[in-house]
Amino acid sequence: MRYLLVTLSMLIGALCIFGYVVFTETQRTVRRIQSTQWPTTLGTVVASELNYSVSRGRPSSTPRYAHLAEVTYTYTVNGVTFQATDQYHLPNDSDANEQRARDYLARFPVGTEVSVAYQPANPALATIDGDIAFALNRRNAFIGIPFSLFMVLIFGFVFSTSFPLD
Repeated sequence: MRYLLVTLSMLIGALCIFGYVVFTETQRTVRRIQSTQWPTTLGTVVASELNYSVSRGRPSSTPRYAHLAEVTYTYTVNGVTFQATDQYHLPNDSDANEQRARDYLARFPVGTEVSVAYQPANPALATIDGDIAFALNRRNAFIGIPFSLFMVLIFGFVFSTSFPLD
């Protein structure tokens, strides 16, 4: 019985964390897809930089680096000026991902005029390149779907052996 409770709590915890990640990624993806239908206005790039984030699993573990391409721009809607930042997270510290980030940022040097898609109901919510953002992050969906199926199979197996239906 104790084994069952520990297993169930671990699975439920993993499912909750996974559910949160799927929810947030789904929101981002939906917003990027919707942004292709939003009205557009002209904006100006005010910052274009490559940043790095560091994460550690445990204090003694080796740090993991990720590239973060950030483009900040200003735009005006109905006489009100807004500033927004598009961020593209490229996991791990491979040279290929660093080059992808640099290639992306090279499209948006400071001072460049860009087309900004903004949400009509909330013009502060905007993006300069929703299609590219979606393409850079679509890999997450291909990783998440098999993981979801795997978790469902494990969860189903635990329940079918712990609580037989007959």
